[in-house]
Amino acid sequence: MKKSAILMCLLGLTALFCGCATMSGRYGTLPPPDDSLFGQGPGRNVLSTAKKMVYLERKIVRGSCWDWVDAVYARAGYPERKRVTIFKGDEGGPYADVSDLRPGDWVMHYNLEYLPYTHSSIFVRWVDKRALVAEAFDYSGQDKEVPGKLSRHCYAKAFGILRASDRQ
Repeated sequence: MKKSAILMCLLGLTALFCGCATMSGRYGTLPPPDDSLFGQGPGRNVLSTAKKMVYLERKIVRGSCWDWVDAVYARAGYPERKRVTIFKGDEGGPYADVSDLRPGDWVMHYNLEYLPYTHSSIFVRWVDKRALVAEAFDYSGQDKEVPGKLSRHCYAKAFGILRASDRQ
């Protein structure tokens, strides 16, 4: 299953970069998602905060992608003590079963769309669940002076998942 998902993801990315479509993260942000996609509870708070930072405030949080996601979680009212580890793997695997991701989950993964670098993003929804391609809020990192964005990522190599929680 994992090998076929990775293969499908790579085939999809090849098609996307050959002009069939774009993954958007490379070329700008996607249109704002409808709030109905945000579910309920803590995840909704995280996604509403990310949407506000990206589309209304155009908030710049310089640093890494991790710093940006951490800032979103903190502004939404979920500092480190209010985050639950759902999966903690290693960058070399094993990788998470991402089929049960919830809107607002913080996903640490290899950014397969932009070379195999580690990356952090906030899951919004599945675009193609079979190919493990999701819409997610993120920031390009590398200390760039740009706001976060909504883009698409393949989660075939997710090695960490955190979830906002109202429990302490």
